[in-house]
Amino acid sequence: MSSAPARMITLKSSDEQTFVIEETVALQSETLEHMIADNTENLVIPLPSITGNILAKVIEYCTKHAEVETSDEDKTLWDAQFMNAEDRSNPQLLREVVKAADFLSIKGLLELTCKIFGGMINGKTPEQIHLIFHPRDQWTPEEVEEDAEYRRQNPWAFR
Repeated sequence: MSSAPARMITLKSSDEQTFVIEETVALQSETLEHMIADNTENLVIPLPSITGNILAKVIEYCTKHAEVETSDEDKTLWDAQFMNAEDRSNPQLLREVVKAADFLSIKGLLELTCKIFGGMINGKTPEQIHLIFHPRDQWTPEEVEEDAEYRRQNPWAFR
């Protein structure tokens, strides 16, 4: 007795990359679950707020968590290794994964990435946290001037 082939779902990123995934992987997302619930045809779901590189990360996470033969303990161990050191030190990438996990309602991924953010900012001053998430080399000239003005007006905050 053979089982029916898995239903495939196509996701299309903001930069026009397409990802064909099994329905079980898509069902890791509450948002996608609602989108595909009443649709019996092959489905292409545009995700205009998620780029291909971020969607690939999200799909990697969902694929692992869709594996029924993998224990919860093994998934937890896998989660600890999921975002490599380079990913963990890239606040912009993390921010985009958080936004994607939030938009797609993937609770486990959202919790995981928020824990990573928490580790990045633990024990840091507000200024250090600001620089992690908005490095000065990415500031506009207006932001540089606003920062200088703020420092002149509030020297006590930077002692």
